[in-house]
Amino acid sequence: MGRCSKLYKVGDAAAVGLINPYGLLCAALLSFTIIFQAAGRTLYAGANSRYKTISAAIAAANTGDTIQVRQGIYKEGTIEIDKSIYLEGINFPIIDGEAKQSIILVQANHVHIHGFTLSNSGTSNLDDRAGIKVLKSADCSFEKCNFRNTCFGCFLFNSRHCNIINNNFSGSAMNEMNSGGGIHLLHCDSCFISGNNISGHRDGIYFEFVTHSIIRNNFSHNNIRYGLHFMFSDNDSYIQNIFESNSSGVAVMYTKHIIMHGNDFLNNWGAASYGLYLREITECSITGNTFKKNTVGIEMEGTNKAAVTGNSFKDNGWALKIVSDCDADTITGNNFENNSFDVGAYGGNGHYYFNKNYWDDYSGYDLNGDGIGDVPFQPVSLFSVIVQECPDAIVLLKSFIVQILNTAENMIPAFTPSMDRDNAPLMKPLTIKT
Repeated sequence: MGRCSKLYKVGDAAAVGLINPYGLLCAALLSFTIIFQAAGRTLYAGANSRYKTISAAIAAANTGDTIQVRQGIYKEGTIEIDKSIYLEGINFPIIDGEAKQSIILVQANHVHIHGFTLSNSGTSNLDDRAGIKVLKSADCSFEKCNFRNTCFGCFLFNSRHCNIINNNFSGSAMNEMNSGGGIHLLHCDSCFISGNNISGHRDGIYFEFVTHSIIRNNFSHNNIRYGLHFMFSDNDSYIQNIFESNSSGVAVMYTKHIIMHGNDFLNNWGAASYGLYLREITECSITGNTFKKNTVGIEMEGTNKAAVTGNSFKDNGWALKIVSDCDADTITGNNFENNSFDVGAYGGNGHYYFNKNYWDDYSGYDLNGDGIGDVPFQPVSLFSVIVQECPDAIVLLKSFIVQILNTAENMIPAFTPSMDRDNAPLMKPLTIKT
């Protein structure tokens, strides 16, 4: 799992806050958990216990109590939690929803759920059914649970200050219509998503109208649409995640003030697949990421003041596509290596700036030895322009005639836009810091 093996504890504000100022929210949640666990009684549910069902134990519990659930299989319909409690599984008891409704429904603040296997939620086109469904709640935490064959794994609506940490989500989605996100947040604020392994869902992680939240150290892979789907969600960060082999990669749309740092976008292949797709994004920072073996590394459409700095683009079809009306974007200090096409730019009047990137196709010289090429580099090749107009021409990609066309265009530019030039190309690749 690569970097996902390095996980941060709840409340590790020093680690989380390195990049995002909202890291302190996690420290507050940690303090809540410590105080909360120290208060109240401990009740037991399951075999050889006073309470034979989880629901019966919840009904008997008071605010601040802990319920420990013994190993076993529990089939209780939807388990409703309407008070502040700590629900802890012993040796991962299985709660089976029998493909009917949501398995656990939380409608209270200060609820902590830890150490369960949640299997077989229901599926409906009219209702969002989940392993854990949280409505209008705050200061909740869901940790070290296994979600198996749930429509939505963990679904939060109109909630804040919640943690979803170190869970495994294994869905069985066959199509987009009858499936949901592994982690799905709608109208939420100040949440922390970390250390989760998510596969087999429509979207690994879905944010809509979510603010001041952090997605960190997750592994989202083999989902049938996006590894991460992000809409109308401002002032969020996603850091050191791995998004691999998702049908459409990652999409971030209609959003402003986003930090994207140290992520790996890997092996997202297909006719409409991207490592990262940006649409109508304002003032975002894309730094220290790796884009490798994607159909398109990044596609930018209608972006404004995006800073693409210190990233590695390697072995992609297109490393970077700039589409229609991008303005004031900067692409600096990146490595472009072994991509079929480094840059494609088309559709609308864009204003963007390339500077001090490393391009492995650059064949210029450096007479003064300062590490910067003495002649500009044109990353938009003539053949890439031809392919954009006539996709079938891609069959000529490695042919001798294409080499002649590109060489001629470099010597006497006529068809490629001059604004796409890097006037200070680097002679050696940079060390990418993630």
